[in-house]
Amino acid sequence: LRVREEDKEAVAALHHQPIDPALRHMEFPRLARKRAQKRNTHDATVKEFETTLVQISDSLEVKVIEASRELQQSLSEADQSMADVVAELNQDAILVQQDEQYLAEAWATLDQC
Repeated sequence: LRVREEDKEAVAALHHQPIDPALRHMEFPRLARKRAQKRNTHDATVKEFETTLVQISDSLEVKVIEASRELQQSLSEADQSMADVVAELNQDAILVQQDEQYLAEAWATLDQC
């Protein structure tokens, strides 16, 4: 394989020439089908992903709302329990009649709330 100087010059000359516009946008049918198939597969996958995201979002929203309502209910019950104990401790007549054990139990009840 002897490379002739003429061939080198011919290739070098082609390197600087612009590509023929007729060949530049030539479409190959198999490549076009493959590209369309990839695009369709991609679009379907994106659509499926978006649908899955919406479903997950909806289920999470419901769970968060349920959890927040349960938390509100628990806090309301704890506040009411604390208010009942404090109201009882604010009555001097009851405290005078009770012993130290009663007061310790009241404080323990407040700690549990």
